[in-house]
Amino acid sequence: MGEPAEVHLLKASILRAAGRLEEAIESAEAGAGAGDRSLDLMVSLLVDAGRGGDAAEHLLAGLERLGVEEAGQRRWRAADLLADADPRRALELLAQAHGAIADPMLAEEWVTLARIAQAPEALVAGLEAQAASLTGGGVESVRRSGLLMEASRHAEDAVQRRRLLESALEAWAENIDALTALEKVLEALGDDVALASVLARQIEASLPGPHRDG
Repeated sequence: MGEPAEVHLLKASILRAAGRLEEAIESAEAGAGAGDRSLDLMVSLLVDAGRGGDAAEHLLAGLERLGVEEAGQRRWRAADLLADADPRRALELLAQAHGAIADPMLAEEWVTLARIAQAPEALVAGLEAQAASLTGGGVESVRRSGLLMEASRHAEDAVQRRRLLESALEAWAENIDALTALEKVLEALGDDVALASVLARQIEASLPGPHRDG
């Protein structure tokens, strides 16, 4: 009969402290039956050994046995480990994690990585997720509108750009830049009815009023 998993984990910790990482990893593998503690130790050992990809794979193993939120957290951790070596896969994992975790920090990380990786489709999705996390009025409405306006600049086609610009105006009706951009998109799409409505809004916005200058 083999040694209990806890004994293997204790050995792995001692070997790690001694700088014997590969032996520590072997001991941690032998103690894999100790649940989250063994997983966390294995992941940290692999990271210490410069094997972030292997650490990510350990996190992603057996997700079907976990609850939705816990699986989302694992995907998020794996994405962090893969961000430098495989940013495209990391972006996929962040998108999947976002479906389970409504965390503004996740959305912010998604957007940042998409910008670095120059991945426009992921950037649009991330910006939309970031905008969705801002649910208040006032400054948050303006910020939400700005994020959707930015997303529209990276849209794959005019139809998507129109949707994003209309959403930006729903968030903040006085976003003149979004209104001007929407005018151009509607011209390109040949939607004369919607264009007439936008032009009327532009005229209204240009008139002096109690909430405008001059």
